[in-house]
Amino acid sequence: MHPYANIAHASLKLSYNKELFVREYDEHIFPASKPFISITDQWYNMQRLNPLWHVLPDDRFKYYNDLIASGATEVNGITHQWDMVNLMQAQGDSPDGGGVYWRHRNLANPKRIKPQFKDLEIVQWIQDTLPAEAITGIHCVSIEPEGFATVHRDGYWAGSGPNPASHNGYYNQGYVVVNINVSSGGVPLLWCMDHEQETPRAADSDCYLVSDYFLHAVPLTASRRRQIRVSMIPTAGLRELIDESTAVVIPDGYKFTF
Repeated sequence: MHPYANIAHASLKLSYNKELFVREYDEHIFPASKPFISITDQWYNMQRLNPLWHVLPDDRFKYYNDLIASGATEVNGITHQWDMVNLMQAQGDSPDGGGVYWRHRNLANPKRIKPQFKDLEIVQWIQDTLPAEAITGIHCVSIEPEGFATVHRDGYWAGSGPNPASHNGYYNQGYVVVNINVSSGGVPLLWCMDHEQETPRAADSDCYLVSDYFLHAVPLTASRRRQIRVSMIPTAGLRELIDESTAVVIPDGYKFTF
């Protein structure tokens, strides 16, 4: 097993200039972001788990559920769940490439920072601070006020080959995802391991490791939520940054579902 493959979540002992990161995000990253993932795409998960997770208040869930049942693709004036851009580009890929499918499809492809982002302080901090043998994606996602993200796994796959995300496969291949919680929007990330879907956990520290294979969601936001999710192959130095008191460890022989 790869050294960090059994860590589902853990806070990292890292800090950064939040005010600066918010400003750079709003001035450079958000304008380049595109609407991503229809609200209706994973609604079946909400029908099953919202009564337990309370991603949406019960009355609002019922209202949205009735709208979607009638064929609506828009709720509260919104058709998509978040705005997204990847600050990196894979060799041979289009400049607009990004998202989890992009990440899985380009595991072995050389990548570079897109020229318009290379001088950002955020990018310099990532390159100088994170203990990475290789950074393979800098995936920026934001949610506007009164937005949310439905319960989902980051495992979408449309290819004909094996899905690198299934059964925590991305992490078992030696990769991790570091989440930089630039601004939470007033709500935590809700998530759970496969065996505990009735009671979600919450992640809301400034910087944390997270396995996005597991089901997760974002409740209704009160302000703009700005997240930077760095996919990377870590070095041994990552261990020193992990707050072990917060680590959620996947047991040996764990039975994953998908």
